[in-house]
Parts: sequence; C-alpha cells; structure tokens
Amino acid sequence: MKARGWLVAAALVLAGCKSEREKYLEGVESEWQRLTASEPAVDTERVRAYEAFLARFPEANPHGNPHAEEARRHMGEAQARLDAEAKRLQLVQNRRTQLLPLIADTLFSLAGGARDIGRDTHLIRMENRGVHQVGRGVVRTANWEVTSELPALSRLREVMGAALYDKRRRAYDPGLLRELLESAYLSPGTPLLGTTTEALFPVFRRRLRVELRLHRCLAELVAPRIPELEREFNAALKSRSTTRRWLEDTPPETDGWWESEHAWDRSWWDNPKDRRSFYAWVYYTRGPHNCGIAPGEVTSLDVGFWIRRFEDGTAPVLAEAIERVLKAYDGEWLKSLEIHPIWDKVAYLDDGRGVEYLGTRRRTDPARFEIVYRDWHGQPVGEDGEQETPEEQTVEEYGSLFFEEPTPSPEFRDEKTGDRLIRLAEPQPRKLFFSEDGKQLLAFSERQVEWLDVETLRSERSVSIPSAPSRVDHVVLSGDGRTFAVKFEEGMRPAGVRMQDAQTGETTRWLMQLRLDYVAVNADATLLAGFGPNRTLEAHFLGPEGSPERPVVQLPLESSQIALHPTRPWLVTGNSKLELWDLSTGEKLGTAEGNHLWERAFDAEGKRLFAVNEQYREGNYGREGVLSRLDPETRAFTVEKRFKGASEGHWLPKGRLLLRKGDVFRVVDGKTFQTVGRPVRARYFKAASPDGRWLLLDLEDDMLLWSLPAPAVEQGSAAEAGVQLEASDAGIRAEASAAGAQSEARDAGS
Repeated sequence: MKARGWLVAAALVLAGCKSEREKYLEGVESEWQRLTASEPAVDTERVRAYEAFLARFPEANPHGNPHAEEARRHMGEAQARLDAEAKRLQLVQNRRTQLLPLIADTLFSLAGGARDIGRDTHLIRMENRGVHQVGRGVVRTANWEVTSELPALSRLREVMGAALYDKRRRAYDPGLLRELLESAYLSPGTPLLGTTTEALFPVFRRRLRVELRLHRCLAELVAPRIPELEREFNAALKSRSTTRRWLEDTPPETDGWWESEHAWDRSWWDNPKDRRSFYAWVYYTRGPHNCGIAPGEVTSLDVGFWIRRFEDGTAPVLAEAIERVLKAYDGEWLKSLEIHPIWDKVAYLDDGRGVEYLGTRRRTDPARFEIVYRDWHGQPVGEDGEQETPEEQTVEEYGSLFFEEPTPSPEFRDEKTGDRLIRLAEPQPRKLFFSEDGKQLLAFSERQVEWLDVETLRSERSVSIPSAPSRVDHVVLSGDGRTFAVKFEEGMRPAGVRMQDAQTGETTRWLMQLRLDYVAVNADATLLAGFGPNRTLEAHFLGPEGSPERPVVQLPLESSQIALHPTRPWLVTGNSKLELWDLSTGEKLGTAEGNHLWERAFDAEGKRLFAVNEQYREGNYGREGVLSRLDPETRAFTVEKRFKGASEGHWLPKGRLLLRKGDVFRVVDGKTFQTVGRPVRARYFKAASPDGRWLLLDLEDDMLLWSLPAPAVEQGSAAEAGVQLEASDAGIRAEASAAGAQSEARDAGS
C-alpha cells in the first residue's frame, strides 16, 4: 500500500510539471493574444510592436513561433503602408517644390489684381522676382474681380499631368485635384513673397469665407434639387418658341422660395443647352445672401462654378481644401460658422452707415434685381419710436452693401525707403503734378485746382476754374514747371484752352477760340499744339501779351499722340508711324521707329526719343520700347536701344527713364540703362517730382508715393558737383537759346 501511494504521488507530480517548450509556447500565445487584441492604430507603432514580438519570440528559437508568419505579414502590411505614405509625402514635397513658383506667381497676381476684397482691411507688402508691391485692402463692393493675368493652366499640367483638367468636359479629375491641393497647401508661417503666409492670408480671408458659405449653401439648397431643376430646364427648352412672350411675362406668384419664375438672364438663350447657366440663375435670383453672404459678393458665375464642381465630383475636394486653410488660419471663425436661410438685419453702406436690410426684389428687367434698405439716420435700426418709418431705398445688385461693420484702413509708410500709400479725397483729381519744390501736389478737378501738402495731404489753398458750362478735360505742364495748359470740353467737344500760372493758379491767357485735342505745350509755354477740327494739326506761337500775333501753322494730319521737342519748334506725331515736323515751316523733317508715344517722349536735351512699337502678329500684339537718338543737323533718328515687352515710357528728371512692362514699372538710368531702385507693381504713372526723387503711381484705390535713390554724383565734391550741374544747365540753356535764335531766323526768312 505504501509503495502504491508513492507511485500515485509521483504520477501526479509528473503530470503537473510542464516542459520548458510548453511554457515557452504558452508565453508566445499569451503575448500574441494581447498584441492582436490591442493592436496599435498607428502603423509606425504597429511595426514596432510586431518587431518587438518577433525579437522576443524568434522563429529560429528551438521551440519555434507558430505566429511568426502572421506577425511578419501584419508587419509587412504596415510597413508597406508607411513606405507608400513616405513615397506619397515625397511626391507631395517634390510637387510643392515645383509648384512654389507657380503658387507665388498666382498669389502675387491675385493679391495685386483683386480690386474688391470685402470689408477686411489689411496691408500687403510683397516682393516676387524682384518686383515690389504694396497695397491696402479696399473698402468697396466685394465682388472678387481679378484684373491681372494669372499663370497659365499649362504650368499646372506640367506638374500634375494633362489628366488634371478635361477641356472637352470642362471638368477636373477629383483624385488629381486632391493631390494638387494637398501639394499646394502652405502651413502658417511659411516664407513667401518676401513675407509669410500669415501676413498674406488677410488678402484672401473674405473670399475664402464667402466660397465656403456658398458651397455649404448650394450643397443644401441646390445639389439635392438638381432632378427638379432638370425637369424645369427641359420644360424651358420645349417653350423656346415662345421665348419673347415668356421673358416679357410678369413672373407668376410663388408659394415658396424655390418655385420657378421663368425669368433668367437673357444671355442663357445664346447657349440653351448649358444647364449650368440655368441652375446658376435659378439659385442666384433667389438671393445667395440668404446664407449670410452680402449682396454683390457672389454672381451667377460664382454659383455656376460650384454647380460644375458638383457635377464633376470635385466640390467636396475643394470644400475640404478651403476648410483646411480656414482651420489653420481662421479657426475661430470656422468654429462659429452657421449656415441659415435668413439674412442679417443690419447692413453697412460704403461710408460705414448702418441701415436696415430688407432683402432684394426684381427690377423691371427680370434678369436683374435691386437691394432694398431703410436708412434710420443714426437711430437704432428698426426702432422708430416717435420717428416716422423711413422710406425704402435701393441700390443695384452689385451695389455697395456689407454685413460687416467697417474698420479704419491702416496707413503705410516704409521707414527705410520713405514709400507711402496715400488716398486722395473723392472725386479723384483728373490730373496731378508736383510743385516746383516737390513739397506740394497740384490736383486738378473739373472745377478747381488744389495745392495739397505732400506730407499731410491737407489742402493748403485752392483756386476755382471759371469754365462753366465746360469742364476740365486735360492738363499739361510746361517743361519749366511754370505754366499749365488746361483744355476744357463741353459735352464731348473741345471748348477752349486756358493758360495758368503754376505758382498762383491765376489765368495768364484764355484761348476760347482754340478747339484742340491732344494738347501739348513746349518748355517755356510759348508754343501750343493740338488737333483742331477738320483733321488738322494746329501750332499756336504764344508771344507776350500785346505782341504781334504769328500765323497759325496748320498741317493736314490725322489726330494722334503728339510730343513737342523741348528746345526747338519741332513736334513728333504718333499713329501708324512717328513723324518729325518743323512747326515754324510746316516741313516734315524725318521719321522714327515706333507708333505710340507719351507727353515726355523727349529727354530734357531733346536728343533722344522714346516710343513704343506695337505690331500685331499671329493673333498677338507684340510690343517693344524703342529709344532713338536724334541728330539735330541731319534730323535723322538712329535706334540706340530696344526694350522688349515695354508698353509705356516717360522721361524723368535727371536723365532717368520710367518703363512699363505689363503692370510692372521700373526706372532705368538713361546712360547705363541699369535699374534704379526696385521695380514696383502699379496701374498708372501719375507724376514725378522735379528733383527725380519721387514718383506718384496709381494703385486705383490708393496711390503709391514711390521714393527713388538720389542721382549719383559722378565726380568731385558735392559743392563742385553743384557748380558743374549749374554750368551744365547754363550750357543747355545757351544751346536752347541758340537753337531758338536759329528757329527765329528761319521763321523770319520764311
């Protein structure tokens, strides 16, 4: 019995003892169950976890690992995804590198070309490829209107492939568009255009907000109703034969917001198969501002753009990209965004007055509508109290009405260069000049001339121009800066010329009999030229009051641009070709290359002429600036230099030349042709100070007071240079006097 007991006990002990292999495999199974039950969600952690599992329980272990193959498979799948993501990110980075110049060009064009960008006030200061641009957010109607040329779509295709956009279908590929937008995304703080993306964002903030509102509104109100709109569209096609009667019918009464009114833009009938135009007008005429978008901020074209995106499936892709940007740059606004089919009660006019907004209503033309509001004149909107309810007022559909209260526009002054943005009072002057000392701006309006302090822009004095019923049409300044020739017009016809002293504004001569166009005046205001009636060019020699009148020289020439020589009675006309004429004899002296010129076409000495040669070739206009040197003895012009792409040019004081190419202005030295200062982007050239240090450029809403480096002193001390310059000036004056004497002699002989 005792032996049997020991035998049973030994068997039980042996049964409870597991081998080392069995224990190992139990550990493998336990770890595997734990790993698969709580597998990491991130692939990098997943790969790390499976690597740790295989390192702890290697397949090469004598006891083996029954889950090694499955672990390797899981790890391989995760690693493959990581590799694919790394490859994708590398592709995104490569594309971003390729796209960055295109992104910079596009944003530079949009920021400078977007005239109306809502109530946001901001300053932008950018530099792209050496071109300097400074601008201020405008406070006008909020239509997104781009006037600058944008980079060609072909540059996108070079990066993303031709499949990005189907020209025939007018549709984008959703997958490639998503990749493009991801590659083009720039996080806050990214250096761009000489500043950062955060500094640039305010330029586009309002438009991005509007586009996201519009997308959400259309996704809710239009996209689900496309089958309904399709039926309405087909009904419209069937009744095309009754087009005129239909368009002239009074829109029927509607039971709800969405019912058809059968009154759209008449241009829709020019392309009756374009459903997008129809959808756009059906929505647009119901008023997109119902979704919190102010009147005038979107047009039917904006609506049509999103409808096309709903059709090609890219609307969600674009909306996600806009949301991504707003989340990074405008997160608080995005969180507060609500789309509701009601409009704000209070709106704001251009001058900042709050008014009661009453919505829109159709005008007599069924394709247009007008905005309706009440002005409570400072009283709480809608609370009349004892005050009578104001009458309803209207503005046209693209009028200025905003839902955001305006904030003051910031000022801009570059402390390093002195560049300033200035805004002149409305109405804008017809012509601007610097005073002789450069400290004042002379602003000509239709009825008066004002002297504005350049620093403060305050009016220091003004002189009315008694010209009723005519008005100021054009003003030119004599080369010595002392006399204005003011051309008047009555209706659309010339009505006389008045000569005025530039210092006092007093009239020195009133030439009512002169009915001239394209007026030009010489350096000392003794010669006035322009085109009179019957296709004749008239030259009037103006001696002192009481001096014998000289006969008027008349030349049978077509009306064109003209420029007077600064020291001789010569004139260049520009039309199909440039011709040089002697106004004292009526003789044609020669021709020059080019067909367009400006008031300051000659340099101060009259030895060089700048013109633009414009030619139409193979469907495109080709332009180049042509600088020609004039030999005063032979009267022949010789081309000295060409400026490819230049579309405008003006000689400035101190021998400098202002050139324009596209919307970029740059100043070059007249001798070396090296760029002076930095190129600036603007719309128009307005005036130059007599010392050549300041130019006034028109940015449409603002003007840029652009500073230039002082002309370099070539030799000697400053004092010696002053003597040399005075001597040089005296020499020029002596040469001019001699030339004038020769001309007088020739005139006497003739």
